[in-house]
Amino acid sequence: MLIVRDNNTPDKVPVLEKLRLKLEELKVVIRICKEIQAFPNFNSFQTSINQVIEIAKQNEGWKPPKHPAHLHAQYRRFRTRFHGLLVFQVGCYLELFDRDAVWAAKALGLKRLPPRKGFYARCGVPIPFFSKRSIP
Repeated sequence: MLIVRDNNTPDKVPVLEKLRLKLEELKVVIRICKEIQAFPNFNSFQTSINQVIEIAKQNEGWKPPKHPAHLHAQYRRFRTRFHGLLVFQVGCYLELFDRDAVWAAKALGLKRLPPRKGFYARCGVPIPFFSKRSIP
């Protein structure tokens, strides 16, 4: 019933969150039923839990996407908390910014790239390139 109700409400997030909690409760109930041997066989349990998991996945897909913080905001937040080298995965690249990029270009010989908006320096390597040359 929550799915039908959700489709008729303008703000779907609270109803979807309630549905998520109900599905998590249902998963626990199904697992308890398995433990007390309420299912006639393992296939019955497996079918039940798989259907609930599938609905839970669909529920997550119905939620409006959360927009992640901009890269520069993430960088500033992590820079204030961590004092080491910050490496960000951006798509299929590992990128360094600002002072980390300057250091990596000088110490590791990485080629500097045109900086992104909000940064003064940037360098990076594709993940496959990095993984093939990493130290074992």
